[in-house]
Amino acid sequence: MSAIPLRDVLVEIRNQDYVLLSRKYTDENGLAVFSLPKGLYFVRASKKGYYDHEQQVTLTSDFLKEITLQKKAITEEYSGIDPTDVPDMPPEGWDYIYRFNNEIETKLIDSYGSTPYVLDLEKGILHLKPTETEYVFASLLQNMPLKKFATIMKIGDIVIEENAIPFFVIAVEDTNGRDYGTQIISHNTDPNKLIMSLFPDEVSYEIDKPNDWFIVFVDFINGVVKIYDKNFNTLFEQTFQQLTKNIQFGTVYFTSGYFEEGYAKASETLVDWIAFYTGGKKNATIFPSFSAYYLDKPVVSFIPDDFPYTTNDILFETSTENTSINLTDKTEVYAEAIEDGYGIINFLSSEYPNPQYVLLAFKPEILVAPLEIAGFVEILGSYRNELTFDIAVWYDPSSDSLFLGFRDVVNGYEDLKSIPYSEKYYVLACDFTGNGKIRLLDFNLNVLAEIVSEYEIPDYDKVEVSIFSRKTGGILEHRTYLDWLFFGSE
Repeated sequence: MSAIPLRDVLVEIRNQDYVLLSRKYTDENGLAVFSLPKGLYFVRASKKGYYDHEQQVTLTSDFLKEITLQKKAITEEYSGIDPTDVPDMPPEGWDYIYRFNNEIETKLIDSYGSTPYVLDLEKGILHLKPTETEYVFASLLQNMPLKKFATIMKIGDIVIEENAIPFFVIAVEDTNGRDYGTQIISHNTDPNKLIMSLFPDEVSYEIDKPNDWFIVFVDFINGVVKIYDKNFNTLFEQTFQQLTKNIQFGTVYFTSGYFEEGYAKASETLVDWIAFYTGGKKNATIFPSFSAYYLDKPVVSFIPDDFPYTTNDILFETSTENTSINLTDKTEVYAEAIEDGYGIINFLSSEYPNPQYVLLAFKPEILVAPLEIAGFVEILGSYRNELTFDIAVWYDPSSDSLFLGFRDVVNGYEDLKSIPYSEKYYVLACDFTGNGKIRLLDFNLNVLAEIVSEYEIPDYDKVEVSIFSRKTGGILEHRTYLDWLFFGSE
């Protein structure tokens, strides 16, 4: 029996001192390619639902190392079923998979109710459990055209009350503001039954409540809803009578119930993973000198091989309520001001809050000629919450130029460079070692602008990256697209 290639296996390379050199996820062919000098290395491969594999390798020439991962048995704590095992998985694979095993996903989930959900990173599960006085409700928004969806979940013992409650809802909205989707609701009289409801069809179906993990699959392209048990036996299948082709975004909700008198609730609701398909994930930019791979995070599309100590724990949040976070099908992220003023997203690495290097790919976009300078990117370095240096990229309409600026607050040093403005992707590469080196490059690796300080970079214990948009008079004036971003230290 031939081996089946595994996608999204995390492969880590460490040197003989066990220092992490590089990490990649395997592609659809089960391959991860590294460029390394001759020497002794430790290779570690890991994937949720499989036992980790690690071994020592002596590299003397180019070669292909095959690694076989053994699948774990199903346990009570998590499903043991991988998203790639779903029978109806798109041939291209899932574009986004949320496995609930890293901190960045906490930034993508909204919680409601006085008890926040529990994100068990070690087990990789979303755990919702109400108390006698509280309840839990979590949602995750995929702000792009959602074509297919799957999740695996488990619902605990149900207490039936007069008012039913939904344990799961997947809803999409079309360009006309109409909602389409399905939900799993508690039964009115039988705790061993569930109700499957499809909207806007306004039809409902009674099904037996699974006592173990079960998979919900929704195909919005063909209008099909399915439920499988953990052995992939079909428990439910139905077709939407009404369907739209103009989906603009989707949201998924999970609950465990309400504490109010008269409302049903479950002892707990567990979710192991969520998978989305949007029609094919594409990088917005191409960096020819580096091989690339994507992470299952909308913020990070790919990471150069030779960048030291890359990290995928980038956290992000809006700095004002006036900001919406938007994603494109090319794995870009951008802020957009909801009302007049700035829309801002801030990025920070929890593992490397004071990195020696920051590298990002961004594209400035001017939609309406601004009357004053338009800010696109800002990087702030601070020490004990006091600003020590800042870097900025902005547009000046008076000269139709893009400016790169650096300011050393401690030593009172400033420098400024400018280039002709062009609406394309740039790389901003920052080296904070020694006197520092701030470079703006194009994607042929030509240095367009460079700043080297006359002083050593002042002390800092935190580096934060921000991207901006601005709306004036109800009209969106400019915005910044960010395709990838990461922090590193030697």
